[in-house]
Amino acid sequence: MTMDLNLLPNRAKFQADKLELKKKVNKVVIMAGGVWLFVLVVVFGLWGWAKISLQTADKKRTKTENEYKALSQLIVASQQLKYRAKQVGEVLASRFEYSKAFNRMNNIFPKEMVKVTDLVFKDTSKFMVSGEVDTGVKMDYVEKRLESINRGEEEGLTRATLKGVGVKSGLWSFSVEVGLK
Repeated sequence: MTMDLNLLPNRAKFQADKLELKKKVNKVVIMAGGVWLFVLVVVFGLWGWAKISLQTADKKRTKTENEYKALSQLIVASQQLKYRAKQVGEVLASRFEYSKAFNRMNNIFPKEMVKVTDLVFKDTSKFMVSGEVDTGVKMDYVEKRLESINRGEEEGLTRATLKGVGVKSGLWSFSVEVGLK
């Protein structure tokens, strides 16, 4: 028969169990604290990373917004310039060019054939031209020229109406109303 011999008194056994339990509890607390500390470091690390990422993204967004605003102002200015240029172009295209009209009327008859004595601008589509010729042959030329205008053979002129003819001392004078296109 074997007998288990207990050399420690009951109290000492209880204290030994208590110390062993304390060691196990300390191990668990240290492990739980370590896990807690690890989780805390990871959470604060992620929070810091997210904050920095958010600040970086916010800076990029602000920079992009500023660039967009600057570009939008340029685009608005560009569109305004295009619109104004279009308006100027329309005005220039629709304006009456007095110099061309006066040149055309001044050169309606060759200078060696007809002496233009008066040129009156009535409106943007009519001129009154007065002139003189020294022979009836040259007056015939004037009449043929008027017929040519009325047939539409002359560019930029629509019609020509003889308003008056007179002869004084062998000098023929006439006045013609000429229409412009």
